[in-house]
Amino acid sequence: MSGSNARVNGVVPFSYDVESADLLLVVAGPVLVLLDGDRPGIEASRLDTLSNDRLFELRIDGAEGEVVGNTAELLPAALARATALRTAEVVGVMARALEMAAEHAKTRVQFGKPLGAFQAVQHRLADMLLDFEGARWSAYRAAWALSQGSSADREVSVAKAWASDACQRVAFGAQQVHGGVGVDLDYDLQLYFRRAKALEVELGSAPQHRTRIAETLGLFDQT
Repeated sequence: MSGSNARVNGVVPFSYDVESADLLLVVAGPVLVLLDGDRPGIEASRLDTLSNDRLFELRIDGAEGEVVGNTAELLPAALARATALRTAEVVGVMARALEMAAEHAKTRVQFGKPLGAFQAVQHRLADMLLDFEGARWSAYRAAWALSQGSSADREVSVAKAWASDACQRVAFGAQQVHGGVGVDLDYDLQLYFRRAKALEVELGSAPQHRTRIAETLGLFDQT
């Protein structure tokens, strides 16, 4: 099967950065097909998104490409690696939001004191740090497990489930520490808040990954 050619028709609703891609790897039923990005019959339309990321709807009309393998064999491993990489991106978003919140708490003065001098703000920042560290080490664990050649399904789902929830708490906490300026479009924090919301559900939401964890532990029978 691998090495043969196939024609692809259909719509891929959510595809990143396809307008600049030299090659496209698409699922065509039971096989994965590699297409040239500039081949006739491929059209990409950019979507309006909350986070303003480069997300496209990809329409493929009879484009011919090379079959590279079986979907059932190759796709799970590819999705696991993609999910681990996106989880690392979530951790990066959390790190920057936390950094901005901590800096603001040190420099913003209210009632004659820096915001960080108030215990309620200190507690919020401490909770944000715990969320960040939990997501960071879970992401490291998932990446390490994948590097060892294992499927790492459980590790990847643990990391994504934790990061999806934790990122929302950190992004929202950063907004609260900043107050009104945190939602100002001229201030960078809103970029991280919007990106956190988009990444929360990309490649599986927290409930979806918790279900996968339960399956790997044999906690319920899907049949």
